[in-house]
Amino acid sequence: MLDIEAYFKRIGYKGIPAADLSTLRALHALHPAAIVFENLDPLLGRPVPLDLPALQAKLVADRRGGYCFEQNTLFKAVLEKLGFTVSTLAARVRWMVPAGAPPNPRAHMLLKVELDAGAFLADVGFGGLLASAPLKLTTDVEQETPSAVLRLIESDGFVTLQARLASDWQDVYRFTMEPQVDRFRGRQLVHLHASEIALPQRLDGAAVEAGRTRQSVEQTSRSTLRQRSRRREDSRQRGRARRDLEDRIRSRPARRARQCLRSLARELISVFADAGRANAAPHNTR
Repeated sequence: MLDIEAYFKRIGYKGIPAADLSTLRALHALHPAAIVFENLDPLLGRPVPLDLPALQAKLVADRRGGYCFEQNTLFKAVLEKLGFTVSTLAARVRWMVPAGAPPNPRAHMLLKVELDAGAFLADVGFGGLLASAPLKLTTDVEQETPSAVLRLIESDGFVTLQARLASDWQDVYRFTMEPQVDRFRGRQLVHLHASEIALPQRLDGAAVEAGRTRQSVEQTSRSTLRQRSRRREDSRQRGRARRDLEDRIRSRPARRARQCLRSLARELISVFADAGRANAAPHNTR
């Protein structure tokens, strides 16, 4: 059961909630300001459970942060508790991906929220360029947010979120409007034991994608065979890149760096825990 009052206290929300755009905007601004993007547990080799009680314990009670699955799963539960209609979408991250690189797997979770004013995109868990406000799901319209000027463009059945940097537009991530309930259920199982998340996310997700069993060929047209051949080659390239990166990580300097990072992660988790206990303790008002 979601403790909505504890969540409101955690993010500092003091309004009267309703399933409307005003409440969505307020929560969307307050949530990432209070619950930061963080992936310390995978760095330490710890599992990352995504059930609601575990998320409440970590992100709310212990005042920790989390990555996209944790953040947006909790946010979705909050919105649904308030009466919003929410569905889950999947995106391929394009932020800081070199031009011409093989496409990433759909490994980022985001939300679609249906309101009387139309459909909106909500995402409080992106670790690159965070959209600090819900975006109207309308293409080719520049939308001002506290963090950046953003827009959505559509091409070949895909919607791409872009951010304006100086005079140019940079892709953030690309997605379709297809709900992703089953897909994310399987993806969550992967992230429960994502002990290699310290590697770049693109290569980590690519290795998962490369390890999947290919579906049996249902069509034998030349076009379908060419597409499957390209996907196999992309998987081989990702596998080679990952193996090369793992070889470098196994070197002695890299091991020392990982030990330092893990030590720092433990210290940060201890700080978060102390802050959570201090916040939960009764205060003397005399």
